[in-house]
Amino acid sequence: MGSWLLSALLTAGALVGNTAFWVWQINWLYGTRYRGWWVTLVRQIQQAMVVGVPVLYLLAGGTELYSRPAGILPWWAWAYLGCCWVLGLVCVPVQTVRRWLRRPPALLLSNHTVTWDLARELAVPLAGEGRRSWYSRLPGNQVFEVDYCHWQLRLPRLPVCWDGLEILHLSDLHLCGCPARAFYEEALCRVAEPQPDLLVITGDLVDSDRHNQWLVPLLQPLQARLGKFAVLGNHDYEHDVRGTLRELERAGYEVLSGRSVTRLWHGYGLRLVGNEAPWGPAPARWEADEAFCLVLSHSPDNYRWARALGADLVLCGHNHGGQICFPGIGPVLVPSRYSRRYDQGVFFEPPTVMVVNRGLAGTYPLRYNCRPQILRLVLRTAHSQ
Repeated sequence: MGSWLLSALLTAGALVGNTAFWVWQINWLYGTRYRGWWVTLVRQIQQAMVVGVPVLYLLAGGTELYSRPAGILPWWAWAYLGCCWVLGLVCVPVQTVRRWLRRPPALLLSNHTVTWDLARELAVPLAGEGRRSWYSRLPGNQVFEVDYCHWQLRLPRLPVCWDGLEILHLSDLHLCGCPARAFYEEALCRVAEPQPDLLVITGDLVDSDRHNQWLVPLLQPLQARLGKFAVLGNHDYEHDVRGTLRELERAGYEVLSGRSVTRLWHGYGLRLVGNEAPWGPAPARWEADEAFCLVLSHSPDNYRWARALGADLVLCGHNHGGQICFPGIGPVLVPSRYSRRYDQGVFFEPPTVMVVNRGLAGTYPLRYNCRPQILRLVLRTAHSQ
């Protein structure tokens, strides 16, 4: 019995470790700037290895493999098995426990969330058009359930006279026909009031060459006292970039593609910086000053860059929270070089706070335990409770 249990444990560790190894590579590749046919080919090979290696393992003997002479497999196969055991029996369990123990940073003063089930509330179909629209009809899919999150954040360098400054943060609209336009119209109409001080969009606005025509009717009605700003994401660069920039300008947004602007608010400077790396331009270094620095970045992978430059707050999206979160495990596929480390939520690594928005949509309309999200952030001073 003891030998059987050991074999079962080693088998489970090998399978989990193999999955973790290839999923990490898939996530890393998605977080890079590389695109093209060869990237698609590499990605398909990586996905095939997630399933293919276990099949080869079973063909080689499965749980009986460990009771056979070591020479039945070449040395490199045993080396790979050893790596999988370390990943599956040590690294993955430790990381999972760390996720269970992870708590929001103390600077997140409050988190109030209202969920809108727009598919139930609206009398119009929301699946829209496109070859992937059928995904949205899968049982249990939460793609039309929007979390409107009202968070209060305490920021150490926020000027006292800015206490209560509100930012409406949108990300990852992925306009492509699915969800239907009525989904966006209803969701954005509900967050238009009360009018925020600042409105920001952190990339991946469109996912087709023609749906940038939706940008003006959807985004122009939204207003903000201090201004409306945006950066582009990787999907925007895969489509009609010039058309998207033109429509954003018509809608009243200033696109911060690799540059910064400074606005005065109640006598203090607010520096807004846009970083679209690795797909678009990243800003040059700037001289440190007393201005409060807000970075808009499509990808959370630019967090370390922002910390090195002393940014106060980073707002981003891109990771979608993983879109599918398994109970007890969390997300698996997260398009980041750091895999699921910065999947969603609030992070604080001094001196910089980062907020990762799950976004409103995605290329694949799939959401399980990871609803679409709109954020309204209320900034509080260091002495706020």
